[in-house]
Amino acid sequence: MIGLAVAACWVAVAGGLTWIVLRRLPALKPVALGVGAVLLLVFLVVTFFDVPLGSGTDEVVYQNQAEAVSRSLALTGDVTSRYAVLDEGKYGWPAALGTMYWLSGTTTPYLGVFVNATVAYMTLLLVAAAGQRLFPMTRPTILHVALLVSAPAVVMFGVSLLREPWAWLAITVGLHALLSAVRDRRAQAAALLLVSCTLAFWVRTPLAVIIAAAVGGALVVAWVYRKVGALGAVAALAGGFVVGLQVLVPLLAAAGYSPQQLLVARDYLAAISTTGFLARDPFTVVGMVEALARVGFGPLPWEYRPLAVWGWVLVNHVQWLAVAALALSALRRRGRDIARVAVLAFCVVLLAGIAVGLTNYGIVVRMRASLVIAVLPLAWGAQALELGRGKAEHKEEVASQ
Repeated sequence: MIGLAVAACWVAVAGGLTWIVLRRLPALKPVALGVGAVLLLVFLVVTFFDVPLGSGTDEVVYQNQAEAVSRSLALTGDVTSRYAVLDEGKYGWPAALGTMYWLSGTTTPYLGVFVNATVAYMTLLLVAAAGQRLFPMTRPTILHVALLVSAPAVVMFGVSLLREPWAWLAITVGLHALLSAVRDRRAQAAALLLVSCTLAFWVRTPLAVIIAAAVGGALVVAWVYRKVGALGAVAALAGGFVVGLQVLVPLLAAAGYSPQQLLVARDYLAAISTTGFLARDPFTVVGMVEALARVGFGPLPWEYRPLAVWGWVLVNHVQWLAVAALALSALRRRGRDIARVAVLAFCVVLLAGIAVGLTNYGIVVRMRASLVIAVLPLAWGAQALELGRGKAEHKEEVASQ
């Protein structure tokens, strides 16, 4: 019964967020209903067929750590003790999961899966809200619902015991902080950015730095775009990468990491899987460009192999390229105002931050789900998704820009 009460609390949180979003953006009612129904259906299938924990060893690790936290709370009253040892930089989710286990008196992983599915729902609802803020004249259709749930990685990792939905939520809140800052709502932007970085620090510590850099870099690019134009914005973004490469080493040192540790980790990721790839040193300009190309567009055609895992990579690769194409189409057809340019810059910086440490396409799929979440608001305005819009509405929107 207590387990049901814990789950009901999360439903109440999701319901409260839905009420707030729909009060401001009532056009998203069918989106909220559709996304919620899809994620609930997937959760019911997972529980009915008693799908075991998967995704390598991460889900198993989180489950074991959460059980240890639950025992630690029961025996000592502390989250961490000799009974529970959590990984530095990613302790938030297993600590929260273990606390829920302790409160509910059960250690069934499906409680955590349900909570994650609820967080994934809230994330996609906020993604839709960001898209509606970028393209206010859009009338959401069933195609928009399909866009939000079309990424296999988003559905699979969202309804799982992984920490991915919490990272996605942090990124989406960061996006809303950026949109508020662009519209000169500074207090609101600062509060949202604090929430975003705190949440990211809690579940994946390096992501907090990446989000802060993405918001700051996007605001600089947007300001340059407003003052100089597109070429100036591109130059500012390129200059930011060069400066970022110089700043990255001392930042890593301040966080307790050395460049050598990162390079060793990259080599390890390349060697442990059939989808691994060797890449250049990301602390050089050539190495960073290669990392951006591989994570942004890879796998390259000649890298595919006739193995089952590559089928999973291919499906997610095609979906990612389709979302990116829809986003570029929306920018081309519906204009590049300051907010849309800022979100585009945010996505590019996020891509760079993620690309630095990856040399394994299996992990790229998992991490690129975060990029899908960030790019979806731009894809929201793609012409192909707006079958119900008339030409008069489109002209009215163009005239209002």
